[in-house]
Amino acid sequence: METVDVDDLERYWSHATDRRRVGEALDTTHVAVSYYEVQPGESVAGVVHAHLDQEEVFVPLEGTLTFRTDGGDVPVETGEAIRFAPGDYQNCLNVGDTVARVLAIGAPKGARRPSNAFTVRSVTRRPTSSTKSPRRSRPRCSAVGLAGPN
Repeated sequence: METVDVDDLERYWSHATDRRRVGEALDTTHVAVSYYEVQPGESVAGVVHAHLDQEEVFVPLEGTLTFRTDGGDVPVETGEAIRFAPGDYQNCLNVGDTVARVLAIGAPKGARRPSNAFTVRSVTRRPTSSTKSPRRSRPRCSAVGLAGPN
């Protein structure tokens, strides 16, 4: 068993986000875990993107977050979690007035390499059942509430 204090971890800046690699500090082998502090109006990744071989779960710890997806924006609050399957387009945005904190968990761990991820300039809705290609037009993600202490 290992424990780390997130405040003691080295900070990596990307976009307007403070990232700390929790998984590396815990020497995880199969799962990537990152802690982000996202400035108001900024995002975790900078662009809507997808990982072809990694699913991701985000758990907001503090702040007002919206996930931009190919099916629209999905608000996720503290006490909830959201999962993206491999290939789902997403980006986590801080739409609040204060710094937001979020925990990101991805598996398998190696999918963070740029060769395994891609970005897009714009996102369009998938065709609805009224078009030739019957697909859903809502976001391909799921959000759940997390039970807090009683």
